[in-house]
Amino acid sequence: MDTNVMLIQKKSKVYSKVLLALIIILLLMGALDVFRLVYAGTQSSKNFSIYENVDTFDDSSYYLSINEKDFYGMNLEKIQTSMETSLPNYKVTYMLDMIVSIIRQAVFIGIFFIVYKMLNEINEEGSAFIISNTKRLRIISALILVLVFIPAMLGLFVNFFIFSNASATYTFNDIMLILISLAIWGISYVMDYGCELQKEVDQTL
Repeated sequence: MDTNVMLIQKKSKVYSKVLLALIIILLLMGALDVFRLVYAGTQSSKNFSIYENVDTFDDSSYYLSINEKDFYGMNLEKIQTSMETSLPNYKVTYMLDMIVSIIRQAVFIGIFFIVYKMLNEINEEGSAFIISNTKRLRIISALILVLVFIPAMLGLFVNFFIFSNASATYTFNDIMLILISLAIWGISYVMDYGCELQKEVDQTL
């Protein structure tokens, strides 16, 4: 086997182990967020409150308190206001943020696991140009879109049914993620072409 090929396989094996460690860390973080979400769901809305913390530079930050215990840092822009009561609904806002966070972590875990499988293919199959990797690239592209649209749709659902405000927000980062998703889908066609060339080489041999 060529020395460069062996070096690439060795590097891919090391990187796959790094990805596996990252996946485990994300799983632990996700489990903690699920616990926080379940805990918050069992609490009454009256147990949720916001307090302001001013540092030595007179900069203000806001923290969510559940049962008078620090629980979560919040941006004032994320604190939704009920159209009926004109009072902030901290519980709904917190749980919405946590659900979005869990969805994002799940998507990242899915993406990293797919890349982990692709790296393993290099060592197991001896080539990256196989049909399954083409499909995996397209799944990654779709998952990135999920990363953008699911939180926005969830926010739209909550805003409409709880706050009577049918609105969904997309940021510059969301637009960039959509463009990255399109780029990865395009790369999948390059992989398709590589798979066809690999077939021709295999048939020739």
